Amino acid sequence: MVSLSTSSQPLSRFWFAIVVPPAAWMLQLVISWLVNYSACGIGLEPRGSLNSARAVLLTIDVLAVVVCAAAVWVGVSQWRQSQDVGLTAVQAEDSSDFLKALALFVSLTFLAATVLQLLPTLFLPVCRSIR
Repeated sequence: MVSLSTSSQPLSRFWFAIVVPPAAWMLQLVISWLVNYSACGIGLEPRGSLNSARAVLLTIDVLAVVVCAAAVWVGVSQWRQSQDVGLTAVQAEDSSDFLKALALFVSLTFLAATVLQLLPTLFLPVCRSIR
């Protein structure tokens, strides 16, 4: 078993950077789809208030981006504790260093995914942003 630290607090931070960004992205996608479906239905004609739907979609998207950005911060702090000196070539001489690099890369990947999911909400009409 890999021991990342002696206390449970840094270990929970490590798992936060690994597990929470994919969960935030998935929840962002599912809840956005449900809000869009309730506002627009199957067709492209609105069924309710599009202003409130856009506000809910923006809130969900911004919350997901903030959660993923916090995970990136945790991943960077975990990475700084490793023995590797740069991001261009992961040496990962210790297995915990590899897992710390994984935490950083997973959180960065899902931060990019949540930001890309935010763009249609900002620039497209509500009834076309999820499709």
